[in-house]
Amino acid sequence: MKKQFKALTQEEYKLWWRFYRVAEKASTRQVHGYPSDISANLKGIYLKRRHEYWSKTMLYKRSIAGRPF
Repeated sequence: MKKQFKALTQEEYKLWWRFYRVAEKASTRQVHGYPSDISANLKGIYLKRRHEYWSKTMLYKRSIAGRPF
C-alpha cells in the first residue's frame, strides 16, 4: 500500500518552495538556517524525492544508452 501524504498547508508550501529554490541553486552544499522543524522535514522529503527521481532516470538513461554517463 502506498503511503498517503497529507496536503501541505499554505505556510508549509511557502517554506518548501523557498527551500526548493535555494536547493536548486546550491544543491551541492549543505544549506543551514531552517526557520522551523517543518522546513527541515520538508528538506528531507524533497532531497529523498529528488534522489529517487534522478537515480531512476539516470539508471534508465544509462541502460538505454549503454554507456556510463
